[in-house]
Amino acid sequence: MIATFSFKISNSFDEWAAFYDNDISEKKDLLESLSIKPMFRASNVDAPDEVIICWETPNREIIEEFMAQNEANIAQSGHIIESTTLKFFQHS
Repeated sequence: MIATFSFKISNSFDEWAAFYDNDISEKKDLLESLSIKPMFRASNVDAPDEVIICWETPNREIIEEFMAQNEANIAQSGHIIESTTLKFFQHS
């Protein structure tokens, strides 16, 4: 299953990405234990304050729980939590 997160940020994409990359690196073992695989991150060319990330996950519950437990940390990155749209896609 693929989870996509689209959201707005309150800082520059470079600032947000540096925080995100460091956070993903620090949580590498946790993410692996949950079978979460970050796939990519990107900003909207026409609206640089809009970001999308894509993760592979075994199920939606893992992502929803991870997001709830890490909300304060995620917000520190510049991620505007209330702007988040989370979608799940099944692939073969």
